Amino acid sequence: PLQLGVEVQRTIWPREDIDYFLITLGPGVYEVIMRPPPGMNYDLEVGRQISRDVCTVNADGYSVEPGDAIERVVFGLGETTAVYVRVDTFYPTVFFDPFNPYRLVVRPLGAATATPLSTVFSTSTHTPTWTATPTTTPTIAPPMPLETETPTPLPSNTPLPPDTPDPSATPTPSETPPL
Repeated sequence: PLQLGVEVQRTIWPREDIDYFLITLGPGVYEVIMRPPPGMNYDLEVGRQISRDVCTVNADGYSVEPGDAIERVVFGLGETTAVYVRVDTFYPTVFFDPFNPYRLVVRPLGAATATPLSTVFSTSTHTPTWTATPTTTPTIAPPMPLETETPTPLPSNTPLPPDTPDPSATPTPSETPPL
């Protein structure tokens, strides 16, 4: 099971691996963040667990960003609810890695609002195939930063190549003596 605010690291392995996690959350607003390893395209699904084999989710409970972008789902609950988290890939023959884990965390964002967002988990029904978790990994990634990372801008004083070549930098061939 997941614990609120505690990052877990798992791998997608074997190829068809689908990882399910379960956490019980009280009323409030939460976010689930999953960072895939570099070069891997993993997806995130968050929904309400109805019974051991039945879960519900609608379009707001999915995050399917392109490439190795961070996946994030924000949702609210009006009452204590068992919530499942699913991590997988739409392309199991291409994206899987037994040695580099993805990182997953559930964090609170605030108290429940007057109008709970629990409708996030209301429409379609899925019957998951449960797989054993956790999977083992031989590497440890650094902890996930609490803030969303922004790309570091290039320094403005980065020199650009000259528009015209420097004639003194051009090599001149020497005469080869006859054999």
